[in-house]
Amino acid sequence: LIIMFYACGFLLIELKKGVHKLVLGGAVVFLFIAVLLLRPLTYNFHPLTLIFFDVGLGDATFIETPSGHRIFIDCGGDNLAVGERIFLPYLRFRGINSLDIIFITHCHWVHYAGLETLVKNVRVKQIVINDMGDADDELRGILKEAYYRGTMITVARPGQRFTAGEVHPTVILRRETTKNLKIGTF
Repeated sequence: LIIMFYACGFLLIELKKGVHKLVLGGAVVFLFIAVLLLRPLTYNFHPLTLIFFDVGLGDATFIETPSGHRIFIDCGGDNLAVGERIFLPYLRFRGINSLDIIFITHCHWVHYAGLETLVKNVRVKQIVINDMGDADDELRGILKEAYYRGTMITVARPGQRFTAGEVHPTVILRRETTKNLKIGTF
């Protein structure tokens, strides 16, 4: 449309006859108005958003995809109030009341300290946990509560792929797949 706009403008300048100038001028004005009106309808870009929360000891990353899917990778911190002090205020400020996936990469509380707050205050569609073998009673209780609230609980498998809009997190490695590495990651 922009090329057509400039081409019509050039022709408008070059034509000498009044009638052709009037018709072509009307076409230029019509195209200009069409570009201005259609642009907001066709241009709706939302960037991929990554938020790395400062939670002290622990990890918490929030991802929002261009299509509006929301993911947490860990929701831990240095104390159990991290969910109420950091995560909920952020989500409320942004008007977010549901999360598509929460990935828990380790069953240590510094990776899930805010999970209970999220489960009780936000609709969580799915929780993916790296390994239930290391889960303590507290984490098992939170997952049970989430399940009763309609959240799908998934234990990750190597190579497993998840979908959140145009983002496809994939499980790369689980702790039991290598004896020498003391990590579990997505």
